[in-house]
Amino acid sequence: MSHRALVAVPAESDSSKYDVYKSRNGAHRFKLHPHFEALGESGLAELQKKNFEPPRVVDPPEGETHVPQSDEPMVQKEPLYEGVSIDELLSETCFILFDALYVVEEDGVSTYYMNWTGVNMQSTLAAHGTLEVYPELGGGYPGSKDPYYRIEGDAFLDLTKATQHRPDAPPIGYVEDVLSKVHMGIFRNMVHQMGREQRPSIVHADLAFVYRPNGNPVKQSLGVTRQFGVCIDAEIGDIDPGIVWEDFYERANTLRWNHMLQWNRHFMDGKSRSPEVLNNAVLDFVEKTRIEFGNVRANNPNTVA
Repeated sequence: MSHRALVAVPAESDSSKYDVYKSRNGAHRFKLHPHFEALGESGLAELQKKNFEPPRVVDPPEGETHVPQSDEPMVQKEPLYEGVSIDELLSETCFILFDALYVVEEDGVSTYYMNWTGVNMQSTLAAHGTLEVYPELGGGYPGSKDPYYRIEGDAFLDLTKATQHRPDAPPIGYVEDVLSKVHMGIFRNMVHQMGREQRPSIVHADLAFVYRPNGNPVKQSLGVTRQFGVCIDAEIGDIDPGIVWEDFYERANTLRWNHMLQWNRHFMDGKSRSPEVLNNAVLDFVEKTRIEFGNVRANNPNTVA
């Protein structure tokens, strides 16, 4: 799974505004941070000359693993946006698809981890498909063997209700611990498949998760909530950027899963799902993120559809 990044550099026409570029895998381990920290704005031209290192891609259901052509630069040459403020940029950004924002100035860079808020997250999974849990198979497509577990419906809100299919299945608590860290891969695939033929999503970690969509369109479920998110100032300093990334990636994903699980249980129990209540869930998430990580910048539209 690629970890996309946005790179914002001051616009030539107005230094208070930014031109914004995409990097397909530039968020992973905050790999662009050292380049911009050392070179400032001039690092953009250097990274637009370097080829990025693509991750493996698995094509379900055949299970073929291939590597995309690596002639794409680490930072794309054409901007996504020109002359926008950071607030304007965040209001247009899908927080599901991007993991990092680099705000580059002449003498350095501020690096942010982009954390989706995830309102209705578990409810969306329950409404739109079934999740199967397999042993990790080295990046391939799970074969004909039964999954450890199958998760559907209300089991997304209480994994102890998942259907166990094998006696050698690991404890369900361990399954949820892994899922809490890697679930974003499922939602990322949901966004990619909007308006297209839906295919199973495979996420590989210590376990393999196969999410099989049921054909219900997900656009309404994700809707404007794709643009709800929190930018966390990584404040990397003298620390290895890769270490900071791994720490943020694990803690931020786990915080999202556990926080929204409690709110989704609240919604599924028949409690109010009014815009006010949903907004309270978002604000609560922002505050918990601030307590956990410190300096954050939130993008929260006033109303959750």
